[in-house]
Amino acid sequence: MKYNININQLVLSKYRDFDLVDCAILDYLIVLGGSQNPRVTEMRIDGYTWVDYQRLIDDNPLLRITSKGAITKRMQKLVDAGFIKTKEIRKNGHKLIYFMLTSLVDTLFIQMNRDAEPIHSGEKPIHSGEKPIHENEPIIILNNNNTKYNNKERGQCAEIPNNINKDAWSEWVAYRKEIRKKMTDRTCKMQWRLLGKYDFATQKQIIEKSITNGWTGLFEPKGQPAKIDNKILDKYKAYE
Repeated sequence: MKYNININQLVLSKYRDFDLVDCAILDYLIVLGGSQNPRVTEMRIDGYTWVDYQRLIDDNPLLRITSKGAITKRMQKLVDAGFIKTKEIRKNGHKLIYFMLTSLVDTLFIQMNRDAEPIHSGEKPIHSGEKPIHENEPIIILNNNNTKYNNKERGQCAEIPNNINKDAWSEWVAYRKEIRKKMTDRTCKMQWRLLGKYDFATQKQIIEKSITNGWTGLFEPKGQPAKIDNKILDKYKAYE
């Protein structure tokens, strides 16, 4: 499920035939188009991303969409407005719809209530971290109090402990960023405490299961005892 929907009413209200459902679908496509999840990137073709209509329906229950045909009409509205381009690709006899975001989505991320200098070049996209999401990236962002945060405000975690699988943890942090769930220092420490009970292979399994199921937290595997005694580990660290 997609937990948050972000809509720039100031910009999108200018499109008279748009309603909240259209705007929510556009927000979903922006997140999907910027996703670096391997399950998404491996399906990309020439910069176009596959959108699974059934997954879109399942991820957005609040939209009350019950048919794929309803999405087709709304996708066409986004095409007509200039926010996306689409193409049909056939695979194994099935017609799949792929999309690419256009540079018009930039207008959704510009702060309107500012009186300072023009937007700066060479900065990271506000909506996709470090990765481009459309053909004219990189997108530039505003350098003001709304987009500049220190590490504490952004919830950046401290250095990863040695008993944590760093590759698996990096995947988890990227996933949480993708679903817009901030990693606070407290969250990191609590999840490190859980993961630290297990070896690296089990840590990877825990993280992969949460990502696969779309969960926002980490959970101990059922019926699988911890393989590392935290008391022993803490005693070992005291001598490092």
